[in-house]
Amino acid sequence: MEKRKQSRAEVVVNVEMHYRDIHAQGLRTRNVSLGGVFVEAGDYPLPRKGETVNLQVVNGGAPGTGRNFRTRVARSNEDGVALLFQDFDLDDFEYLQEILD
Repeated sequence: MEKRKQSRAEVVVNVEMHYRDIHAQGLRTRNVSLGGVFVEAGDYPLPRKGETVNLQVVNGGAPGTGRNFRTRVARSNEDGVALLFQDFDLDDFEYLQEILD
């Protein structure tokens, strides 16, 4: 049984991930919650568990624009990577609520 603190919604959002020296573009989320996000695997090496990842939401905007989130890898598998939001503020919360509505 999963111990999930936040309910998640199946929401597809275009994102980029920045970690180590990798700038992974053209990625999509599978689901989003107020606690984190699952990003589907692309053609990039996945970040490791515990690694910090800068996640940039580019949905509706040009690459290199959008909202940035500092995240940490909770788990990864062949399907993608689960990221937990870090340093979350009210603006981030409201932005995610709009995506989830």
